[in-house]
Amino acid sequence: MDESQRLAAFEAIYQELSNSITATPAELEKLKAAGKEKTVRYRELFGQKLMNNYIVALFERHGITFEADDQGSV
Repeated sequence: MDESQRLAAFEAIYQELSNSITATPAELEKLKAAGKEKTVRYRELFGQKLMNNYIVALFERHGITFEADDQGSV
């Protein structure tokens, strides 16, 4: 894998993470409003939100920051 392929892969991961960070809290709120906090789906999404936050923290430790408008509500 050359440098341009590595950069493209990183940018794809970044975009996927950014999309997930934006979408996950909204989906959690919908489930919470429906009283479904005990469902497997809610717990999976909550776990995904925690992992996303961890990944963002790893990036930030290495000097890669996410723009505030890309994060949604992390």
